[in-house]
Amino acid sequence: MAYEIWAIDGGAGEAVVHGEAEWYFLSIHDRWKPLPIDQSGISRWSQKGQSVRIGSRHETLVEAVLVARALCLERSASSSLPADEVETLWAEEGWLMPAIREYAGPLDRYFEAHGCSRDLSLTLSLEVLRQAVQRYGRGLQGDVVPRLFASAQALCRRERGKLERRLVASTEAVLPLERSLQQRLSELAAEELASLRLWADPGYGLDDVAVVLRMSRERVADCLAGIGRRVGCSVNDLKSLRLAKACEAEVLSRFKAGRWQ
Repeated sequence: MAYEIWAIDGGAGEAVVHGEAEWYFLSIHDRWKPLPIDQSGISRWSQKGQSVRIGSRHETLVEAVLVARALCLERSASSSLPADEVETLWAEEGWLMPAIREYAGPLDRYFEAHGCSRDLSLTLSLEVLRQAVQRYGRGLQGDVVPRLFASAQALCRRERGKLERRLVASTEAVLPLERSLQQRLSELAAEELASLRLWADPGYGLDDVAVVLRMSRERVADCLAGIGRRVGCSVNDLKSLRLAKACEAEVLSRFKAGRWQ
């Protein structure tokens, strides 16, 4: 899928990018985040400013965003933006334009292949290029390319580490609640346990539980709400695959002991 930089308004620091079925509006004031725009919005935008048709095509949206931003900066000398804002942009990113044109696409594809979101890919691509230009000068040569991707790999590891730390923190916050619930499973009535066993599985919704157990939706909701009240949590807090497995173990234990009714 190709993305076309349809037009830019360098003076306003704005651009429009077109995909196969989507149109995106970019603006310095929104930190160049691609925002969906419809045809009427495009028409109003093209009439109000001094847009210039570009028509360049790029393999990824992030590459198109980076190049559109660079083109806006090139045309910002006669900008209607505040002078200090333009000066800051040039100081921070104007010197990155040659590197953006040459390496933005490959870097974006690298980050996308490693599971980065569009916004994160945009941020990381710029970070790699800033680091490279600061270290090796503005005229990046071919022998720098392996170092670019070594930097990209290091940033991927850094972001993966951040995600893992967030997941650990989230899990640690949930564990006390799960432990409290698991310790009280033996106190639940059969109907409550059966409802919780299915509801705790992230793949089941309220209607799914009602159909499987042949209970009314309202009755399932009442069972879950009652469990939540006893342990001091919301019904949505009862969603946990570990809790679902603990419920299943409790059900099997009751069957073996002849206590399932």
